[in-house]
Amino acid sequence: MFELHSHTFYNINPNTFNTMWIQNPDNSANFIYNIIKNDDAKNKKYTYKNINGYHILNHIPPERIKDGNEDWEVEYSFNNDLFRSDHFQSNHDGLHVLFGGCSNTEGVGSNIHDNWSHMLYREISKYKKVSGYFSIAKGGYGWHQIFLNFKVYVEKYGAPDYYLVLHPDIMRFYEWKDEKKHWGYSWQYNQKNIGKDFSREEYETKHREVFPNWVAAMSIFIAYCESVGTKFIWTTWDKEEMENIKNSNFFNSTYFTPYVHDSNTVKRLRPDGKFEKDDINFRDGHPGKIQQQLWFESFRDELIKRKEIFQ
Repeated sequence: MFELHSHTFYNINPNTFNTMWIQNPDNSANFIYNIIKNDDAKNKKYTYKNINGYHILNHIPPERIKDGNEDWEVEYSFNNDLFRSDHFQSNHDGLHVLFGGCSNTEGVGSNIHDNWSHMLYREISKYKKVSGYFSIAKGGYGWHQIFLNFKVYVEKYGAPDYYLVLHPDIMRFYEWKDEKKHWGYSWQYNQKNIGKDFSREEYETKHREVFPNWVAAMSIFIAYCESVGTKFIWTTWDKEEMENIKNSNFFNSTYFTPYVHDSNTVKRLRPDGKFEKDDINFRDGHPGKIQQQLWFESFRDELIKRKEIFQ
């Protein structure tokens, strides 16, 4: 008989937040420092402080700063639940908006005010009283964590009025790690690895296996959001998946297609042709300010179109 032991489940626990690189948190004030102090990866010169329960760092282990960008200053501030967010709370004085996604929503490589979610939070705040900036996004997340962490959030802090999600590619999934005897999360089937680690045919075969499972999970998740009274609105940054989602017509009530980053966009946002150093990419290579602006505009305009929040 195949027997599963307690340590087998630590990475897939549906009843606790999955905090990715922050493993085995304890109650000490400096436990994050204890995690990062032994990380000798390239370009890691950490500073750490704890202010009002926020863990404040200048680097995080998953971030890989590009050569020549070491002097680009970024500050990460994680709340007491280990998310880049205001401290979560159960009582909300104002509109309760929650953001979700992967590194493109957590803002890996950039300051939080340059991220689309924080831009949208500030824009909403001009029109409505908002109870705070709340996000359960984390670099490396796939749809499993985006769905399950929302459930944990609702159980701990109540259902938000809105859950706004920039969805990653769907080819992220759990795989059994035989040498460690537990499940690990895999990003192996990234489109960037086509032709390197696997062929286009192998990628498409795996995609055909994953897609129906994701569709089923997404359908159940949308029903769950409706049951707790949350309006779930989402899009994806994965350009190849956009067409699949659009053509399926499964999720028209919640999904929308975002604006595309092209030469016309650049001319509109930078008409003088002058670029800031992080307009195209942030210091670790993640999409920069122009793309973040487009994601912000995409969500803002979709909310206006749906007569949500800005009506």
